[in-house]
Amino acid sequence: MEIFNRRETKIILALVTLVLVGVGVKVVRSVYLPTVSTEKVTFLLPEKTEPEVVNTFMVYVVGEVENPGLYNLQMGLRVKDAIDAAGGAKDDAEIDALNLALPLLDGMRIYVPPQGAPLDRPEDYITYGYGFSANYQLEEPLLDLNSATEEELMSLPQIGSKLAKSIIQYREENGKFKHKSELLNITGISESVYKEIEGKIEVK
Repeated sequence: MEIFNRRETKIILALVTLVLVGVGVKVVRSVYLPTVSTEKVTFLLPEKTEPEVVNTFMVYVVGEVENPGLYNLQMGLRVKDAIDAAGGAKDDAEIDALNLALPLLDGMRIYVPPQGAPLDRPEDYITYGYGFSANYQLEEPLLDLNSATEEELMSLPQIGSKLAKSIIQYREENGKFKHKSELLNITGISESVYKEIEGKIEVK
């Protein structure tokens, strides 16, 4: 006695065939089409990068140095570092004419003068931009000894009312100051006092 008739047998065979085909497709996909995980997709995305920070700038060192030219230096350096980068000053350079402690700026021109150059005008040798003085570090203008009042002179370090009056008296008796170092001729103004106020005064 047959369990299934011919029609039922065909239906069962068709179902078995479908099951086998489905299993085969799944196997093929697992072999030839591997699943990409979320982690792998994330890894393939471009990483975020911080903007590049430029921390160097260009200065021009000329004059009495071993290797004059343009130098790309780190921020925070000073005039002395720029001269060292240019091979250092030559033996016949008047290095004391420069303010070696002056902070560098981008585009600064540093001229190292020969021996005999004036020592009281360091701003003549270090310029920024189109010849502008690099005296940018000064918060106040220089005080002219030939026109300063008693009150203005008293604003200088170590200069009280007595010394201020002595400076004015010296100016009236001897004429205008020709050089600010003439202050040393005034009783009460020592070398140490002069050095403290030298960078804050000028003679016009």
